[in-house]
Amino acid sequence: ILDPLATLQRELTDARRVGGLRPLTSAPPSAEWRLFLESFNATVRSLEATQARYRSIFDRSTDALFLLDAETGEVTDANSAAVALTGLPPET
Repeated sequence: ILDPLATLQRELTDARRVGGLRPLTSAPPSAEWRLFLESFNATVRSLEATQARYRSIFDRSTDALFLLDAETGEVTDANSAAVALTGLPPET
């Protein structure tokens, strides 16, 4: 049971390192873990779909939208309407 858990831990660590969640593909070591993995993966897929919907709304909005870092106040993202309003090029 420890080897599959170590594999799951590696998958989670790898996902965290690249800055996001992704569905886990490791074989579950037990029925309980299978249930956990199914729930986790369904949650990740739902989150990805929600992020895609909001990204689409953000990108297609004709209103200028800015995302700011709450601590620093720096602009972390802006849509094309915001770029047109400010005349500043988007940062890559």
